[in-house]
This record gives sequence, C-alpha cells and structure tokens, in this order.
Amino acid sequence: MSRVVFVTGASGFIGNAVARRYASAGYQVYGLTRFADKSKSLLQAEITPVIGEVSKPETYEKIIERSQIVIHAASGVTNTPFEDDKIVVDTVARISAKSTSKKLFILTSGGFLYGGKISVYTYFNEDSELNIPPWLGWRRKIELLVLESSDFIGAVARPGFLYGGSGSHTGQYFSMAEEKKLVIRGSPDKKWPYIHADDLAEGYLLIAEAPRSNVKGEIFNFGDGTKSTLKEVVLAAAKTVGYNGDITYFPAGNDFWGINAEQSCLFDCNKARKLLGWVPKHFGFVEDIGRYYATWKAHQK
Repeated sequence: MSRVVFVTGASGFIGNAVARRYASAGYQVYGLTRFADKSKSLLQAEITPVIGEVSKPETYEKIIERSQIVIHAASGVTNTPFEDDKIVVDTVARISAKSTSKKLFILTSGGFLYGGKISVYTYFNEDSELNIPPWLGWRRKIELLVLESSDFIGAVARPGFLYGGSGSHTGQYFSMAEEKKLVIRGSPDKKWPYIHADDLAEGYLLIAEAPRSNVKGEIFNFGDGTKSTLKEVVLAAAKTVGYNGDITYFPAGNDFWGINAEQSCLFDCNKARKLLGWVPKHFGFVEDIGRYYATWKAHQK
C-alpha cells in the first residue's frame, strides 16, 4: 500500500509543487484547497483534492488520521497567521498522539526570520542568530511548537524565493517589464536566496525519506546558492522581456512588507546536503532566465 501524505495549500505555489513531487514518487497524496475549481488540476496530477480551510479542521482531520506525513504549506485567511497555523499544529498533534506511530509533520516557514542587513552580505545557516522583526514573532513560535512537539516528529523547511513554473515571487518582474512599469520597492543592492520550485519539492520529499533521527526537531534551509543582487535580477528580467526603459527603486518604508523588503540574506544549505543528500539541480533564476520567462508566459491567461 502506498504511503499517504496530506498537503495543505495544495493549489498554492509551494504546496502544489510539493504535492506533485510526492505523487510522482508513488505516494498517495491528498491536497487541501479552499477552491473547488482547483479540483480538476489536482486530480490531473494524481492528487486527491480535499476542499476545506486550515481554520476548519473538521474539513480535513479524517485525512490526517489516515496519513503518515502532513505537510503544512498553506496560509490561513480566517484568523491571524499564528491562530490558523496553530489550529493545524494542534490538530496533527491530537491525532498523532492517538496513533500507533507518530506522524511526520513538515512546516513551511521562511528566511525573513534571519533579519539580514543589506550592509553585510551574510550566509545564514539554521543555527545562525535570528533577528526577528516584531510582526514575525508568531512564525518563530509556530516553528518551536513543531520542533519541540512530543506528539509528532516535527521538521521545518525555510525556502528561499521561488522561481520556475508560474513564477511565484519572480513572476512580478516579468509582468512589470511587460507593462513597462518597473517600479521596485527597496534597495537594488540586496541579495535574497532563490530556489526553483522543483528543487524545493525534492527537499520536502527527502525529509520524508530520510531516517527520522536525521529530521526530528531540525530546520532546513533551501536555496540554490546563487548570489544575484535585486538589481541584477530585475535587469535580467527587463532584458529578457525586451524592456529598455527606466527602472525605479523607491524606499521600502516601515510597514510589514517594507521592513521585509529591505532584508538581505543568503542561505547556507549544507545541513540539507549532509542530512538529506539534497542537491539542487537548477542553478539560478538569472542564469537561465529565458526559459523561466517562457514558462511564466505560458502560464498567463
């Protein structure tokens, strides 16, 4: 019998890539989505759709009962992010505590917790000191709930910015260049970690297939190792689209997205390589940007 995995956010960029990778590896995959019209595309990828919301565990707890692995890649929309994430964590803990064997729970987090500064290009590993913005304290609390749980085997993934497929974060640069309105928030000198969606999905799969002793209570960074500045990324996108006009950068400001937009950090991913045997196969958004533009373009309606 196939192993069973439940993925929240299965119609989102990360969740869909992860669900598809597990399905291609022979797992029986159930994917939570809020959108009934996403059912067809999930079924086409051999993912069984579960229509529900993370804030309503009654819509998915029966699936968790039959799953050996739960991957949380959704963003709640009903309550605060902490409250919605905690509902999922508490539901998995409650069900796993009653199971004959503990479930593996993989939480999707992010690199903004490192709080890197533009003035210093720093590689952060999972043991680096965190400089958490006040409004992201909730995310670290959720990480700790997962990492320290005695009811399930918890692991945390911290992805870089995604590219490939429909584009995720990087798609905006193509879109703005096509509209001839490249107005970018924040410093052009910052560096962010990037990761192809397929390489990230492979990392999630390897967490499940590694010895539990290698992943229990562990955090894993996932980035492709490239070091492009934002300016280099935006210029490459503009050139690929054929836009030769002005590019404007403006101060990010002091709101939630503004402070995050001014962070700069790169990922040290040696732990994922050592404990999981993870090796990215895509080596940069800028390095093969023509392909990613064509792929992004094909996803536009």
